[in-house]
Amino acid sequence: MTDGVEEVVMRRNKKVLLKKYVIGFVEESMPRFIAYVGFYEICSPKKGEYVFISAASGVVRQFVGQFAKLMGCCIVGTAVSNEKIKLLKTKFGFDDAFN
Repeated sequence: MTDGVEEVVMRRNKKVLLKKYVIGFVEESMPRFIAYVGFYEICSPKKGEYVFISAASGVVRQFVGQFAKLMGCCIVGTAVSNEKIKLLKTKFGFDDAFN
């Protein structure tokens, strides 16, 4: 689903039973919104501060880590497997991660 409105139609024997419109933007951007509000509005970080993120491989927490990196913070996270730790460091730009 992409940003914008998508039409969903349920049919039976070519007869339309239900037609509705789904707003994809809300569904896809909710984790980003939650991360943004939690990080910028509640935490109010400053450049150079350390940010610790528990269970950092979760979708909302990945965004928090990326926001922290953009702010110039040092990011440390935890994850449950070595694969996820590698992902945090290589793909999401965490400075350090541990199990």
